[in-house]
Amino acid sequence: MRRSFLGSLFNRKRDAKARQFHACAQAVCAVLLGAQVRRLDLQGTEPVCEIDGFDELPLFSKLVVWSVGRPVTAKTGSPIDDDAALKQAAALVASVAPSRAEADKLRRLALDEAGRIVEQRWTLIRRLAAILAGRGELAGADVARIVLRSATPPGKRRPRRAASRLTDAPRPSPPRTSWMATIIARCAAAFGGSNGRAGSRSRARARKSPGRPPVRAAQDGRQASDTTVVS
Repeated sequence: MRRSFLGSLFNRKRDAKARQFHACAQAVCAVLLGAQVRRLDLQGTEPVCEIDGFDELPLFSKLVVWSVGRPVTAKTGSPIDDDAALKQAAALVASVAPSRAEADKLRRLALDEAGRIVEQRWTLIRRLAAILAGRGELAGADVARIVLRSATPPGKRRPRRAASRLTDAPRPSPPRTSWMATIIARCAAAFGGSNGRAGSRSRARARKSPGRPPVRAAQDGRQASDTTVVS
């Protein structure tokens, strides 16, 4: 008797947890598909996920939100009562599909997409359910912030400050020669070249002219002849 009571109590808790996961899975799918969640509520007997403008959503988006019950059941092992949602999905698909085969194919695609989202975002769904259990109600803005923050790829997040400091640090520039020093060096080279050419030309003229006594020696000879005493 005691075991059966404890077993039924455990099953009720497990089923209640599965229903929370189901409502949070609907909210995650809605946000990822571009819909706006109004609120998540645990105040009533059943968790509620209210979606603004659900009737105006694209057909496939509505089918995906309606189809999350089976993937959640596969994850938790607790059946989800989603018969009403599946009947709505079947009626809607039948009204637009050209044939029953096409309708079944579209429903399978929606179920596969719902299963993929639940599988990839299961950690996020559990986290959202834990936050919801602690608060009892979540506004749509809080749901969107939690879902979109967790769905952002790591490569697109803001880089760490240490990395930005490394990239922004000034790099040492190679030493550059002053423009004034460059001009002075060019002028010195030009003047040195012209002086060298002038010296070489003067030396060449000296070698070509005949040997004559120096000017100072000739002047001294004239002065000596002028002062000679006649006896």
